[in-house]
Amino acid sequence: MKQQSCQSSSLKIQHFTSLGSTNECARQKLKEGIKPPFWIVTDEQTGGRGRHGREWVSIKGNLFTSIALNIKANGTSLSAMSLVTALALYDAVKETAPDQWTSQGSVQSPAVVPHLSLKWPNDIELNNAKLGGILIENLSDPKADISTLIIGFGVNILASPVIEGRDTTCLRDHNHLAGRDKILNALIEALEIWVESYDNGRNLEFIKSSWLKRAAPLGTKMTVKIGEKRVSGSFEGLNEYGALKLKQPDNQIHVITGGEVI
Repeated sequence: MKQQSCQSSSLKIQHFTSLGSTNECARQKLKEGIKPPFWIVTDEQTGGRGRHGREWVSIKGNLFTSIALNIKANGTSLSAMSLVTALALYDAVKETAPDQWTSQGSVQSPAVVPHLSLKWPNDIELNNAKLGGILIENLSDPKADISTLIIGFGVNILASPVIEGRDTTCLRDHNHLAGRDKILNALIEALEIWVESYDNGRNLEFIKSSWLKRAAPLGTKMTVKIGEKRVSGSFEGLNEYGALKLKQPDNQIHVITGGEVI
């Protein structure tokens, strides 16, 4: 673990040249007694993990970062933190994007505006290809009043990994040249805003409606992989806790609390 620099501030950002995993580094820092919140960022990640224990392919030049954070919320409302963090990542990418992303161009030469969207539970997509993802680990008892979370973020900035069965993309391919540090700073600011808006689970309806505005339209056909099982249907939004609702052909609503939209 090579530490390049450590910024001592209220944000407590630690920057490394190489790590196995930013989430594991954050876990170790907690064991050493460093109090949340703090951020870990690395230039290179050699053992990154995605959801369900999968490898997170980490290409140098992309963003790999984690935050250790305390949240006062019960286990049920805590599940909506995947929505909160996705909103922050969406805003960080959007706010650092070039003007062309919001410009429709001229009538003679219309601009091709990239479409940024959120995919349940915590992926971010660009033109329906995976741009980034989030891994949330809860280190506390689900019944505890205060939960310590480690939240890992990955964004494809300079290159996109090959993922079987998924289209992937990176920001450079869409003229988004802001760079890692600018996106990281925007993410830090956006996450602070959205966590405050979440208000320890008391403002979940606002979080859900904000997420839905940035997600696929209601009625979109989708399939969710749950272990070896697959459930297909049409997107019917989120339940009161942020779980996915799928309408079946018989009009029954299937509520999915964990899985992967494929």
